[in-house]
Amino acid sequence: MKSLNNIVKKIVLTITAICFWLFVWHFLSLKINSSIFLPSPEATYKALIRIGKRAGFWQTIFNTFSKIAKGFLLALIAGTFSAIISSFVKIIDVLVSLFMRLLKTVPVASFIILALLWVKSDKLSVLISFVMVTPVVYINILQSFDNVDNNLLEMADIFDVGLLRRLRFIYVPALVSGFMSACKIGLGFCFKAGIAAEIIGLPFQSIGSELYKSKLYLMTDELFAWTVVIVLMSVFFEGVCIYLLNKLSCIIEKTNISRKAENENKADKSHKKKGEYEKLENKKQDDKSEIKDVEMSESDILMIKEITKSYGKQKVLENISFNINESERICIYGKSGIGKTTLLRIIAGLEKADSGKITFSGRVSMVFQEDRLLENTDVYTNLYCVLGSRFDKAKADRHLKEVGLEGAGNKIVSELSGGMKRRVAIVRCMMKSSEIILLDEPFKGLDTILKDNIIRYVVKYLNGRTVIMVTHDISEAEKIQAEIIEIKNLGRKNENIY
Repeated sequence: MKSLNNIVKKIVLTITAICFWLFVWHFLSLKINSSIFLPSPEATYKALIRIGKRAGFWQTIFNTFSKIAKGFLLALIAGTFSAIISSFVKIIDVLVSLFMRLLKTVPVASFIILALLWVKSDKLSVLISFVMVTPVVYINILQSFDNVDNNLLEMADIFDVGLLRRLRFIYVPALVSGFMSACKIGLGFCFKAGIAAEIIGLPFQSIGSELYKSKLYLMTDELFAWTVVIVLMSVFFEGVCIYLLNKLSCIIEKTNISRKAENENKADKSHKKKGEYEKLENKKQDDKSEIKDVEMSESDILMIKEITKSYGKQKVLENISFNINESERICIYGKSGIGKTTLLRIIAGLEKADSGKITFSGRVSMVFQEDRLLENTDVYTNLYCVLGSRFDKAKADRHLKEVGLEGAGNKIVSELSGGMKRRVAIVRCMMKSSEIILLDEPFKGLDTILKDNIIRYVVKYLNGRTVIMVTHDISEAEKIQAEIIEIKNLGRKNENIY
């Protein structure tokens, strides 16, 4: 009911505004008292009826509309794809951005005159609409890439989320707002530029040529009538486009998964092959370090050898070394700011060490300090995003029930409490098939009773998996039966194991 009242109120206000400006127009026309300089609304209406009865009226509208719409659609395609390519290839970004800035600075009239040397007048409005709108689309889409949540991209890296699901759940939602903004701005540009091109080029049976004739013969009432036609045509085109864009936005946002997920494209990479995988080899290591190749024993699943990391002049890790056996549980303990999370991020491959080597065997999943969930989708979708074709609704329901989220699968994440979001993030990690589990302050924000229940859930699904946990609460490590490594001072071997 409230929504309906708002719609009615908006319509009433719009009609009131139209009536007000019609009154102002009528008043000014009476004061000027010259139909050549300012025809009245009544005279314009009569002229509109008159031109509407002429043969070829609708053909004229169709010709102009189709050409401008074609230029607009081509601009959307070209601007969007060039922005996508530029966002991933730096040299393309430099080259294309320079060209787009050049297009923005060239006056429309100048470009129209130049374009007459290259294309026929009947193609001019297509070209000009395309040229004027493309930079708008390009810039807005490119800026939208800055809005892509880097935390979600890191989450996708850790969970090996495939390209198709990355596009669907991370990139596309972030780009929708930029795309819609580009369309709204571009719609105004394309009609102004397209009609201007027709006025100068004078293609046969076009609105631009009719406007020129009206001006030439001082038929100001018809000039105003054709202007009204342009406004109505622009409003119609904009309304259709905005409607379609809103529908598209709703489809994109409504990504709830209520059944077992469909099979993924075979090209969608969802898992790493098990085997030795080496990360974080410092490229300059040969010049500045004498670290020798490290051998892992058969029981080792992860080896950390002399990891050093600095941020500017601030060194946060120095010569950190230890091995972890298969199925072993390790807790990295220490004061805030000592480098615990940094070490975990290096192990995860989210940051590069300045020097040192990490070697491990197996797949990785992680609980971050932040929840890193898809806020505008439901819980099922968040699980499906990382599980892909392995997503099973019944299994998901069992996991959710165990953490006190029974029946929450269809709930939108943004509507959940902080504690509920945390539990979803933990379930996501536990359901992912992986040999190595990374936990970065996993129970942060949970009250004592709830925390104990969630720890029991985590311990249940840690069976046989290697765990590396970062925490400032040593009792959490004890509850998951983890061996504790305390990071104390930089440069020391970390032999303080409790």
